[in-house]
Amino acid sequence: MEWHAPGAQAWQQAKERGVPVVLLLEAEWCPLSRRFREGALADPAVRSLLLEHFVSIRADAGSEPELDARFGSSGWPTLAWIDPEGNLLERSGPRDAAALRTLLERWRDRSPMASEPDAGSRARFASISREVMERLLASADPKFGGWGTRQKFPHPEALHFALVRWSREGDRATLQLVNHTLQYMQAGAIHDRVEGGFFRYARTADWSEPHYQKMLGSNAQRLLAYAEAYQALGTESFRETALGIQAWMEHSLLDPATGAFRASQDEDAEYYHLPTREARIRRKPPETDPWIYTDRNGDAVCALLKAGLALGREDFLEQALTTLDFLVTQLYRPGRGVAHGFDGMPKQSGFLKDQAALLRALTWAMHYVGSRRYMGTALELAEHTLHAYGAGLPSAQRPKDGSLADRLHDIQERGSLGERPESLEANAMLAEGLLRLSYMADRPDLRRAAETILQAFANDWPRFGNGIAGYGRAVDLCVHEPVQITIVGSREDDATRALRRSALAPYIASRVVQTLNPVEDADFLQRSGWPLPDGERQAVAYLHQAGQSYGRTSDPASLPALMIRLGRSGQQS
Repeated sequence: MEWHAPGAQAWQQAKERGVPVVLLLEAEWCPLSRRFREGALADPAVRSLLLEHFVSIRADAGSEPELDARFGSSGWPTLAWIDPEGNLLERSGPRDAAALRTLLERWRDRSPMASEPDAGSRARFASISREVMERLLASADPKFGGWGTRQKFPHPEALHFALVRWSREGDRATLQLVNHTLQYMQAGAIHDRVEGGFFRYARTADWSEPHYQKMLGSNAQRLLAYAEAYQALGTESFRETALGIQAWMEHSLLDPATGAFRASQDEDAEYYHLPTREARIRRKPPETDPWIYTDRNGDAVCALLKAGLALGREDFLEQALTTLDFLVTQLYRPGRGVAHGFDGMPKQSGFLKDQAALLRALTWAMHYVGSRRYMGTALELAEHTLHAYGAGLPSAQRPKDGSLADRLHDIQERGSLGERPESLEANAMLAEGLLRLSYMADRPDLRRAAETILQAFANDWPRFGNGIAGYGRAVDLCVHEPVQITIVGSREDDATRALRRSALAPYIASRVVQTLNPVEDADFLQRSGWPLPDGERQAVAYLHQAGQSYGRTSDPASLPALMIRLGRSGQQS
């Protein structure tokens, strides 16, 4: 369609016709602006509405800074509805064609600006995110942190969610819960300060009288919690505790033959009561369970990636990829999903949590390391899981609410149930992986699938007790779309590495970082519209959120401030 240029003639026409101005603000370099203009704005019904009922002006933010400052949202593309006298009525980010038609029709009929078609579910999700945190706060131990009195568990996933909520709301009670739990836990007898790592749980509220078994899964989750808290708060003791957890994992559980981690180390109270390394060296250490489990190693991969970045340890990142490569090559089969365990060969299949844990690890690896070599595996696994655990199930076994079954039914397995219960934890983990993958792969259908899964638990999530934190985190990611940083440049180039390190450095509640190589990812770049670096092949980082661009830079030093400002200003997204 033909757009008016900014100027008096367009405004005079709006006055004469008595119709609002629709101002499209875009950035010349911004592919999201071009996609919106060539997509939803090119829809025949949208074009007809714009021509008949509005005066449409298109302006480049760079050449029209006054218009951008007055009517823009600091992101591009932006649509602004303005009356003929120049008063801002409403503004919006990009919408799909159907939603945009609805907005224009309501403005045509002089009714208030409409929200998106799924605004009701988004509002409900926002309420759920808040309610989950309120419930976790109400059930926590206000003195020693954690949850429980007779048996005290840390629930690291709840600490992860609490940091997210604190960073958004600035609530002191939420921050106090994180600090108290981490500080009292690391000072308690549940923490093995000789060899590092934590025992499974404590029998008392003050983290004393531990059950002396050490588990890979719970330690990986605590490694993530301490590393993330150090990144967010800078507490040095959190860094030391995180390093101790990793040291124990590597020394006691790492299987050199596979590069993955064994499941656990046995209970031995006498051994763990020995107060020094020297004393323990003279005694045989507790045995380790040789089994390698997908879900727990997936947790370990994510924890090592976060710790490697937050603690500045490249060797942690390398170990994470070694473990992930073992899971992909030995436990995963395209079209069949991922096996649950390994004891020399893959064993047991069909658990939703294993699929979810591997998918999350794959997306985190692309985020932290910048490699897209896992993209094909991640997409195939996501599509297989959605089909096999949902639509592909026989009708009698298929959950009716849109969630996914926790395990596939195997008629040859003794005790296998024909009806499978849903798992909130596994469904939430999968939904979070689908959400992150949807941004990296430019696949809105995966986001819609994630929202359907989460919506299935919208009414009954409270019945899952303290295991609700992962659900709250995934719901929060639906409500607050992540800050996205797309870096275009050669992955091994120093400038690209510097931008990626800078993009990952500050604590931000939700962010997705991806690195695109102009040669290796040429097809994706062309399809998604991100421009190539300039003639000097300089790496560029593009900042965007919820379909709008907010700037670009080749300066690593300026990137964190831009991200933090966007993360704060975009909380309502």
